[in-house]
Amino acid sequence: MNSASCSSTSATIHRRRGAAEGHRRSHAGYVREVVKRALELSATAIVLVHNHSSGDPTPSRADIEMTKQIVSASKNLGIVMHDHIIVGKQGHPSFRGLGPI
Repeated sequence: MNSASCSSTSATIHRRRGAAEGHRRSHAGYVREVVKRALELSATAIVLVHNHSSGDPTPSRADIEMTKQIVSASKNLGIVMHDHIIVGKQGHPSFRGLGPI
């Protein structure tokens, strides 16, 4: 399951939402869903968290591409993507720490 957290200027998490379950066939659709929800909440920032059922938290090419698309789309609307974290059996790497954000 993917989860998106949105915050306002007070840096408080206002909503935690399960955004999607299972395999995403359309990254463009997911990008729209995330940005739409952030706008509905008047969020100024987003943190994405999801797990890899394989247990390997290494970001896939699809994870990286989707993250870049969300960063670009949200940035144009004044929404900052603080991080994208992938949870696995072997840890939980941060995209901010890895560099794609």
